[in-house]
Amino acid sequence: MRTSLQKSRSRRGPSASLQRSRFPQSWRPGGAQGTPIATFDYEIDLKPGGRWSCKAQNPKTVTSVGGEYLVVEPPRVLSYTWEPGWDSLRGMVVRSELTPTPSGTRVLLTHTGWGEAVQARQNHTDGWNRVLGWLEGYLGKTA
Repeated sequence: MRTSLQKSRSRRGPSASLQRSRFPQSWRPGGAQGTPIATFDYEIDLKPGGRWSCKAQNPKTVTSVGGEYLVVEPPRVLSYTWEPGWDSLRGMVVRSELTPTPSGTRVLLTHTGWGEAVQARQNHTDGWNRVLGWLEGYLGKTA
């Protein structure tokens, strides 16, 4: 059984980097089929051992997600625990690696710690695909 998921995207254009100042405190990307999803109330203590959290709202509910930063190596690596308020799963880790390429930046996102939670892994795979698409759109607008 697979206990991790990996998503990779390459972005053309100027190099992306992990810079907190590039992201707004409230992010309102469009959800699946245009469903409005918003994230807000970010708390970010961007250092190893620092905590992070935010709230997420869709048309039906408001929930939260948070965790602890494990690795903070700007501008290329960010790793943190993933503690979703909508699920009892714990022990999950997300690692984002940004690598310059001749045409832009490769983003590799690895989410580990699923154990036997096959449906949760699939739901998160769908979610990470949306998030990477939103991020690509956002960076394209701010590049």
